[in-house]
Amino acid sequence: MDYLYLRFAGFNFRIYFCYHQEEPEATKQVRNFQRQVTRVYKGFIVEKAPSVNQEIELHFRLPVIYPTTINLKGSSMIFFEEKEDKVITSSHLSLYQFSFLLLTLLQRLLSKNKGFILHASASIVNGKAYLFLAPSGGGKTTVIRLLSRKFPPLANDSVVIRQEEKKYFVYQTPLLEVFKPKIKNTVKAYPLGKLFLLQKAKYAKVTALKKTNDLIRTVFPQIRSSNKISREQLTLFLKFMENYTFFQLNFEKNEKKIAEILV
Repeated sequence: MDYLYLRFAGFNFRIYFCYHQEEPEATKQVRNFQRQVTRVYKGFIVEKAPSVNQEIELHFRLPVIYPTTINLKGSSMIFFEEKEDKVITSSHLSLYQFSFLLLTLLQRLLSKNKGFILHASASIVNGKAYLFLAPSGGGKTTVIRLLSRKFPPLANDSVVIRQEEKKYFVYQTPLLEVFKPKIKNTVKAYPLGKLFLLQKAKYAKVTALKKTNDLIRTVFPQIRSSNKISREQLTLFLKFMENYTFFQLNFEKNEKKIAEILV
């Protein structure tokens, strides 16, 4: 058995990779999966964790009879079993399925610790995380790519928002994101900067949005949750909407103009 510590949004995950001495091929597959996890989560790995928030035990096969299932994009399924304070799963998962499992477990921790996952892209602007929200195909990836020469991308698809000492901070999530060049993994928390709703246009303009129920209805579906949002998270979200001003960013594919109007 070997283990790996991963940290997401301030929470520590301990992953146990369970070897099978009497089954060399099984051990080989578990070790191979371990190498893949170590490779893709470089930057989230920590040497030692003072406390562990979630344990995951990974075997060649599930040593259980009644696994729990999670629907993934309406077709694939993730199988795992919960036993006391740990989750047991299998090395037969794809890396994307494993990342989705991590995201699901992170969401549970956030639901009880003043945080939520938001469907948004993000760039680091003057030390703060600027978030960009839009439906799929609405320009989230385009905007951070246009800004990437001047402002490093932080996330392409999702971010964690946590309230810590009455301030909001942004973290990366464990979900594997497709973006070239690859976004560098980090456990660092960034103070929340500005929030933008994107609108494709033939010009570049930033407009402050009024705090209305329509704005809440627009932003609320962008919260990522494997189950119903908890009451605590809903209260946090409404306070978050109350405390922050959202902007509409009308943008064209001109990196200089967008960079100028953001700051």
